[in-house]
Amino acid sequence: MPAESLLPLAAPTLSAARKAAAPSLFPFRSTLSLEPLIAYWQKREQASNHGVALLARAISAQVAESPWVRGPLTDLKALEGGCDLIETLMLAVFPPASFATDISGVVGPFQRRCFYSTKLFDEVMLNKDRTIKQPLNIDLSAMERQMGLMAYHLVLHRVYGAEPAAPGQHHLHGARLPGGPVPPLRRGLQL
Repeated sequence: MPAESLLPLAAPTLSAARKAAAPSLFPFRSTLSLEPLIAYWQKREQASNHGVALLARAISAQVAESPWVRGPLTDLKALEGGCDLIETLMLAVFPPASFATDISGVVGPFQRRCFYSTKLFDEVMLNKDRTIKQPLNIDLSAMERQMGLMAYHLVLHRVYGAEPAAPGQHHLHGARLPGGPVPPLRRGLQL
């Protein structure tokens, strides 16, 4: 049988699968920033430990040569595939000595796609397309609704100072707002 006749039976590509997927219920645009990691290393450039200071200065030099890593990152594909700068920045979070035994990964805020992980995390937690595996006891729309609720809680806490009435509550009933006027939401607010 010629190869051409098998082509229509091939599995759909990832982009075709995404087009067929239901639209996301998540109500906000989400971006990732590596600025906290960059700041972590910049603070250590003058560390009393000479080795840490040398490493921190080398990382700062790499960051200076790579302006794409600064500010909000919208294309996480640039972070995948063993990028040396990302590997080095992540030393602050992932100690190399435990890489073979830890189950750890990094996912952008309110996203499901992992861009950096240990081998065990890949095996246990990720699908082949590097998205977090779907829990058996929750469907995708319920999971996205829950992520939306988490985002609303974050806004209420960071912008309005609201605290949930009790730890572990996943609803807003009984939330306490501080006294005084409620500040208006600002366009382009970064949490």
